[in-house]
Amino acid sequence: MPETHKGGKGKAFSFFFFGATPPIGKSGCAAAAGYDDAKWFNPYSAESFMDRGDSYFEKGDYGNAIADYTEAIRLDPSNANYFYDRGCVYNRKKEYDNAIADYTEVIRLAPEKAEMYQKRGLAYRDKGDFDKSIADYNEAIRLDWNLAKTYCGRGHTYLGAGDHDNAIKDYTESILIDPVYARAYCYRGKAYSNKGDMDKALADYSEAIRLDPDNEDAQKALTGFNAGKSPNNAGATVM
Repeated sequence: MPETHKGGKGKAFSFFFFGATPPIGKSGCAAAAGYDDAKWFNPYSAESFMDRGDSYFEKGDYGNAIADYTEAIRLDPSNANYFYDRGCVYNRKKEYDNAIADYTEVIRLAPEKAEMYQKRGLAYRDKGDFDKSIADYNEAIRLDWNLAKTYCGRGHTYLGAGDHDNAIKDYTESILIDPVYARAYCYRGKAYSNKGDMDKALADYSEAIRLDPDNEDAQKALTGFNAGKSPNNAGATVM
């Protein structure tokens, strides 16, 4: 049986048996309270473990979050949400193989969840497996999921692979679908900059800031322009 939080299962059981028996619909209320008062925690409920895992995740306690999601999966292995939650934690920890395995299980259990192809494509890209990343983004596009975001995501993969022309095409497609999508302008600006087309890069960075004045990547890039440095060094936080 997978480990849970520090202190082991005994502590969770003691909370349950010495506290009040949770009424129907209350199994997850301890998460909302941050589990300072765990009287409603039900060690037989997958949902309770998921809720506590969410609480751990929000606190940045990824090890305990994974342990609780794993226990939720043990109790209810047919629930795709538990694999999804654990996959997100693995992805945050940069354990991409584990994240991909969990996202793949979500797709198996709930193939209608087109978003999962985008999520798995992101994990493949972060792992450096650009071909599989593009294949997943292609499937997300085929399933018509949030096309502006998905084209932008595939553009990031092309950008990471050094295929700036296809990256620009995808960012442009994203902008055509959502003309106020500041991130697509920012990343297209980076692709243009990588190609040495500084006029177009400057125009895109400027538009990104006009649409989103708090866009840090575009701000750093423009600071680089003003300082006479290559904006390539500004980097970009991809999603």
